[in-house]
This record gives sequence, C-alpha cells and structure tokens, in this order.
Amino acid sequence: MNMNKPKILALTVIMLFLTSNITSADMGRHPNLILEIRQNGTPLSGDALVCSDTFSIMHDITRIYNSRDYDYIKNISNTYDSCFYCVFDKSACYGGFDSIPEKIAILYPSYGFCDLYKHEFPSYCSSVENRSENQKPVLYQSDLHVTFRRGVFDYMYEADLNPDGSITFIDKTPFISKFTFLYFSMALIITVFLEMVMAFIYILKKRLPLRILWFVVLSNIISLTIFWFVISPVFHNILLSELFVLLLEGYIIYQFNKKKISLIESMILSLIMNAVSFSLGEFIAISLGFYI
Repeated sequence: MNMNKPKILALTVIMLFLTSNITSADMGRHPNLILEIRQNGTPLSGDALVCSDTFSIMHDITRIYNSRDYDYIKNISNTYDSCFYCVFDKSACYGGFDSIPEKIAILYPSYGFCDLYKHEFPSYCSSVENRSENQKPVLYQSDLHVTFRRGVFDYMYEADLNPDGSITFIDKTPFISKFTFLYFSMALIITVFLEMVMAFIYILKKRLPLRILWFVVLSNIISLTIFWFVISPVFHNILLSELFVLLLEGYIIYQFNKKKISLIESMILSLIMNAVSFSLGEFIAISLGFYI
C-alpha cells in the first residue's frame, strides 16, 4: 500500500474541515434568544432595553444608539456591542444574534422606546405616558452560560432581575423540539446517503462484499445519534468530536466484518466517508435548514 495515501487523506480532511467552517459561518439560521423577564418570580410588563456583547441582527441599532437609555448604559459599561428594545406584557422578549451572547444586560424600566417609536406604537406609548419619572431605570447584568445543542436555534431562558443588580437565568430550552428532530432526521438522511455512495465506490474498488454497506448505515445511525445528543451538548471541540465519530464508525464496520476487511481498511473507509459527509453534508444541511 502506498504510504502517502493516508497523509493525502488526512490533509484532505483538514482542508474540507476548514472549507466547511468558512462556508457555513455566514449561512443558515442564526440563533435566537428568547427571554421571559421576571422580577421576584413575577412576569413583568412594559418595555426594557436588552444589551449583549454579541451583535443583534434583528433591530435598528442606529436608532437605539441615539436613545437616552443607550447613553445611560454606555456611561456604566462599555461591555455591550448592541442593544434592542423589548416590549412585553407577561410574554417573552425575542432577539436574534450572530452568535449566542455570553453577557447580557437588561435596563428596566426603559424610557427611550417611546421617544423613538411613539409614531409606530401610538397605542402602547399613550398607555405609558403617565409612567412615573421617579421610577429610575436599573441596569441588571450577568453572564449567560448557554449549553450549545446541534439543531437548536431557539434558546429559551427565564431571566429573573435580582435586587442586587444581577440576573438569574434559568434554561427553559426543550431538549428535543420539532425543529431539532426534523433537522437531525435531515442530517441523518444526508449523511447516510453521502457515506453510502463513498462506501460503495470504495467497496467496488477494493472488491469487498456489499454486505458491508449495511454496517455503514448502522454505524451512521449510532455515531450521529451519539454526536448530536450526547457529545455536542457537553463537548464543543469539533475536530475531536469528528475524530470520535470517525473511529467509532470504522470500529463498527470492522467489528462485524473482521473476515472481510482489516482494521486499517475500515478506518481508511471511515476517513473517506466522513471527509465527504462532513464537508458536503454540512453545506447541504445548512442550505436546506432555511426551508424547515
């Protein structure tokens, strides 16, 4: 066997990994943060200014920069890159981000919303005209520790505003939502298809038995399920995660076909399959994710 082949394959995997990250960075759905803002356990009503250390993609930031609430926040801290107004009445506050923020500040009550949007929300703003100016705004700040989950784009948190100016976040995100299930199913179908094609080509070239294809499917179902619902929520290193999947699939294929394929051949097959499915599969899944 040509000893340069494993090196070429390894280089291909690295290049595909880098390409996949570059192409997927600006594609697909952006994460949403849904906050149910409370105080002493009671849902609040009114409006608040929510600021973060990550750019919010859903709001007219330019106008907010000109509000007195934004100036109030900037006089206290330069941590926050963007802010958006949230008007709620015992309901959730919804914001979209380039990436989930790590720091959140909530100014409540806020006073700049109706200064900027009174012509767009005349009914609401007329209802708060008599709000007491003696009720001084308070800036509540805390770190937000989000557990990343593949296929999850709507992260739901209860945000309780504490008397000491901190925020207590309680994760309310469903472990498996309808979208997560659909996205996982789509990813599984795409992955199995791509890896079956590559495995079929490899098997024909090496003159291996076609029964190996059944164990390619089995290894995909096992590895992708573990990757999505066990590894991704607790371990965020994508290269090591993909290495685990590669080794697991190679081992499963070898374990059930010891008399027909060597361990090295099984690992090479797994490397080829995962290089293609990781690059093309990620691109296809992100593209189709727009339509789910």
